[in-house]
Amino acid sequence: MRRTTWSLALALLLVGACDSTPSADDVRLPPTTPPAPAPAACPDPGVRISTGEIDAAMGLRAMNVEMVNCGTRPFTVNGYPDVRVLDGRRGPLKLKISHGSAPVATVESFNVPAQRFVLPPGGRATSGLLWRNTVTDASAVAANGAFLDIAPDERSPRQIVPSGHAIDLGNTGRLALSPWKPSKP
Repeated sequence: MRRTTWSLALALLLVGACDSTPSADDVRLPPTTPPAPAPAACPDPGVRISTGEIDAAMGLRAMNVEMVNCGTRPFTVNGYPDVRVLDGRRGPLKLKISHGSAPVATVESFNVPAQRFVLPPGGRATSGLLWRNTVTDASAVAANGAFLDIAPDERSPRQIVPSGHAIDLGNTGRLALSPWKPSKP
């Protein structure tokens, strides 16, 4: 008899808990999926710069840099990005930066002439960075970058972009750039 009383009490408790009629005292839980973050404001001068993955084949390192026109007006592109490599504390590294692949390697896609073109709103352009992790002097400190301080050109405002991976330049301090070129989304 006692077992039956307990079973009946438990059944009534469960039925009462399953009542789907909400009351004013019900606690509202947040949705299970968080709302999408608000899009970041488009930086001046109307383009956003980001980096891709580092390809580190056989000691030669390469990374794409992408520029997206997030503004509402066309943006004229001409030449090379203006790049500085920063350490983990955002201090600049002393580097020799060249337009074209020399003296890092011979990569024909880096050695094409710069073109002037217009990047429409939503349009994209890419450039490449090329370096080697070469240590020629064991007593010299190797340079490792963590951020890129990039501008579309020498006259435009700069953007600090995390590289995503160490930019391990060894102690030769050489970085090569390819010119901007239009790309497809």
